[in-house]
Amino acid sequence: MVVAYKNGAPVRVRDIGVAVDAAENNQMLGWQNNKPGILLLIYKQAGANVIDAASNVENLLPVVLRSVPPSIKVDKVADRTTTIKASVHDVEFTLVLTIALVVMVIFLFLRTAWATIIPGSRCRCRCWEPRR
Repeated sequence: MVVAYKNGAPVRVRDIGVAVDAAENNQMLGWQNNKPGILLLIYKQAGANVIDAASNVENLLPVVLRSVPPSIKVDKVADRTTTIKASVHDVEFTLVLTIALVVMVIFLFLRTAWATIIPGSRCRCRCWEPRR
């Protein structure tokens, strides 16, 4: 196989090294519960939502497992989205609590419910949107 041309002459793979059609690293093994296994790492694409990506994998896993022999056991060893989901939940709670406190402070200064409802209803943040 020709890799490049140098001074008009072809440079072949055998001229620069040896090509081997095999695994890149055959010394790496996956183990779980003292049994050999296969590690499948799933990465999200750049700019993708990691929580959506993880939930898509969870939803598609039963479909994929239908084509795998039943003797093969699949276990989820690690899921990093658990802490991310907890952080998002905390941020959402803090946002709603902050809005409630701001509306309460406005009520304390204005002392009328109607005058408080007007600025309180102007919130255009995503916290009032229904969840998917």
